[in-house]
Amino acid sequence: MTDNDLVWYVGYGSNILRERFLCYITGGQPAGSHKTHEGCRDKNLPVDDKPTVINHELYFAKNSSSWQNGGIGFVNGNANSAITTYSRMYLLTKQQLEDVAKQENDSEDFVILNFEEAITNGYTIFKSPSWYGNLLYLGEYNQHPVFTLTSKTIFTPATKPSLEYLTTIIKGIQQTHRLTTEELVNYLIGKSGISGNYTSAELHNLITGKNF
Repeated sequence: MTDNDLVWYVGYGSNILRERFLCYITGGQPAGSHKTHEGCRDKNLPVDDKPTVINHELYFAKNSSSWQNGGIGFVNGNANSAITTYSRMYLLTKQQLEDVAKQENDSEDFVILNFEEAITNGYTIFKSPSWYGNLLYLGEYNQHPVFTLTSKTIFTPATKPSLEYLTTIIKGIQQTHRLTTEELVNYLIGKSGISGNYTSAELHNLITGKNF
């Protein structure tokens, strides 16, 4: 492995929780999920991981059978400097990110990502139709390119994420970012899919580990 083989992958939904994301690397069933992942061909752990924020808006859509048929996280492919989405980035090999993309899209075939095209154009669509078929280029960090996966278009309508899925995201944000309970409630309450489906009190109880 050389430095040229390494890229950063940004997780903004359930993948912000390290234990959940590692199921894509080593294989296994994430806590709260109904699905077991095969893992990558290369099951070595990420070289590094760091908290980060991205200027792409988080929203919840579709219905995932893996997560109690609730909505799951996507980001708007268009950057907005007024938006902050709490995330976590993992330093992987290019092949590992291709294998993550394969699993994210439930693809039977191996995925080949055109990283150079994504860097040149800001994105590349490698699978369509799909939920996570858009490789989005987010810049560079420590001399390695930074990417995430999202949808080609913005999915509507927004859908309510399950308690299990939302809890996974909350744990991931708590693991990576030093937010107070109030700050985390305020961050989540306005997100499409959460707004109107969860109250501030319900979010507070989820964050503090209390039952509704």
